[in-house]
Amino acid sequence: MKSIYQAFMALLIMTIISGVLYPGVITVIGQLVWPQKSKGSLVMVRGRVVGSTLLAQGFVKPQYFWPRPSASSYGAVPSAASNLGPTSQDLKTSIATRRETLAKAFATSSSHIPEDLVTSSASGLDPHISVAGARIQVKRVAQARDLGEPG
Repeated sequence: MKSIYQAFMALLIMTIISGVLYPGVITVIGQLVWPQKSKGSLVMVRGRVVGSTLLAQGFVKPQYFWPRPSASSYGAVPSAASNLGPTSQDLKTSIATRRETLAKAFATSSSHIPEDLVTSSASGLDPHISVAGARIQVKRVAQARDLGEPG
């Protein structure tokens, strides 16, 4: 009976330490040292949350830079990869389709479309695009925002 009591007390103490105290201390430290990051790096417009600098959004309007494709439709809760491997015909077909669609949208050859614009990230939420991915979109974004011809 003594060993059951000791095991229960060890479980209770470790639960309090690792389930309450440690997460609480780390949360407080994070909010004191990195307040913006610890709250999700939220983007606010007129007091309203419109996104996060850490999560891609599925922009389709021409005045925005388009992100990498997402296997989870840019949903943060079901974030996931497509789980299609390099030998998957479905993956090859979807990449070819994306490449052709973007080539038409950017009026360029499909061979000039950067890989990051046709392949999704592991989480499906990566907000970052390559310099090449941004460069190919600059003309479209500048025209849509009436900024003139990029130089």
